[in-house]
Amino acid sequence: MAPGPAGSLLHRAARDLLVPSPASVVTVVHNGARRVSHPLSYDRGHLGHQQLHALQSGTGVGVRNMRWPGVGDHIAAARMIAEPAGRKTAVAKHTRSAGRLDASEAVAQVAPILPNSQLLQYRAAVDDLVMEASRRLVHSDLLTAEAFVVERLGQPEFTSVLSRLVGGVDAVTARLVGETRTYRPSIRSSASDLPAFIRIFLLSQIDSAWWSGMAPFVSDIDVLRSTELVDLTPLRSANVLQFQYRGQSAGLPGRARDWAQRRTLPTIRPHTAGLRFTRSRPPVIAVVNEVARELAAALPPRTPRLWVTSLVRSVQHQHRLRSLGYAAVLPSSHCVGYACDVEMQWFRRFDRDNLLARLLIERQEAGQLNVIDEGQVWHLCVIPHACDELQVAYDAQLADR
Repeated sequence: MAPGPAGSLLHRAARDLLVPSPASVVTVVHNGARRVSHPLSYDRGHLGHQQLHALQSGTGVGVRNMRWPGVGDHIAAARMIAEPAGRKTAVAKHTRSAGRLDASEAVAQVAPILPNSQLLQYRAAVDDLVMEASRRLVHSDLLTAEAFVVERLGQPEFTSVLSRLVGGVDAVTARLVGETRTYRPSIRSSASDLPAFIRIFLLSQIDSAWWSGMAPFVSDIDVLRSTELVDLTPLRSANVLQFQYRGQSAGLPGRARDWAQRRTLPTIRPHTAGLRFTRSRPPVIAVVNEVARELAAALPPRTPRLWVTSLVRSVQHQHRLRSLGYAAVLPSSHCVGYACDVEMQWFRRFDRDNLLARLLIERQEAGQLNVIDEGQVWHLCVIPHACDELQVAYDAQLADR
């Protein structure tokens, strides 16, 4: 029997997983800011099975050969190496300039505006889809539920957002089909089951619609060397940060100390591995500071401060997390530096009225953030058009110290 429309799309999506994505053209649109006109594809179906090519365009564009840990295939990843002269590293100076996008038009070229009404409809459609997919997985096999999901993604509530991504609805469908077929439950994953993973994946496409025009930090070295990011350590020393975090422990002694502390003082801090990179973009720091300040003002004295569990990541690290069983989707707004995760489960013991959740949802409704409830943590991504006001807020936070 010939497959119907949903079946045809499903077969095409599965087939497309094996087809190399087109070469990406890398361009510079503003001094010191990295942009791509056709973003590189880093999904599991492509990375590790093809070379990623970039056409050199403009100044400061280079191609670095790398080997991904756990992937094995030798690939060429396009990266821009921005080394603007006169960058300062002192807290009082460089934190005001490093990471600044410099011009609102540079951000405007990253992503089209998605009206709040479209995003509201999209999020509601995701919730409906996940609820129905959960029901179907109980009464039918994976392929039947998969065909249902694929068919639903062609509806207007989804296409209004997914059509803005590179490759459109078909490309997103192909990635989702590949992810669902390789999904395995893990105690490390924020996705407790397959429907939860589908929800996280689809809501993360809002981030991609905003930031897919910006080149990601491909390697760990790219994150550490970037002049677009600021270091948290001097900011914490200067009492600029209103939130808590800890760096990832290095070596066996540090991990053993963390294990012992969790056993003896389980409530002193959340159960988290810590930040691999204690760096971020100023707009992200600014918005988390604002939320943390509002939260602290509304809760009793001596309540622990908001805890950040993840900030910027490299694509290399995202693959590392995937190999360990985390629900680390690709592409990811973490890999361009405009996302963070905040601890929710641990904080609820101090926030019985769920004030933190309400503050985050309010900022999403105001069009400043995309917020994804991932259970233990909530994922936050800054909308491009909020970056200017958040940069101003960041500068003001520095000036207050």
